[in-house]
Amino acid sequence: MVLFLEGVVAQVTISKLAAGQYLSISFVTGIAAALGMLIAVPVSGGHLNPAVTLSFVLFRRFPVQKLPGYFIGQHCSGAATAANSPKQVINKVNTDGNGISTLNYP
Repeated sequence: MVLFLEGVVAQVTISKLAAGQYLSISFVTGIAAALGMLIAVPVSGGHLNPAVTLSFVLFRRFPVQKLPGYFIGQHCSGAATAANSPKQVINKVNTDGNGISTLNYP
């Protein structure tokens, strides 16, 4: 999800709205959240971030004993994604002849 969101925000920002609008960010956010839920619900019950896990524990839909493991896993995966994202974006920036920078993904 983070890579989708960072990619679209970089595309809109770097191109100065020439290769996307702020509405693009909204659409990609919705699509990323929907894909995240489609993938996470069958595997982990929909634990996309620590806030979801904590709310499940508070409403007694998830055992407290599993909370530390989920928190550690979610924070480690988030940190790894955040550390790798700038590298992915910086290596894909391309400027065309008109001075518009865009992101090229294979």
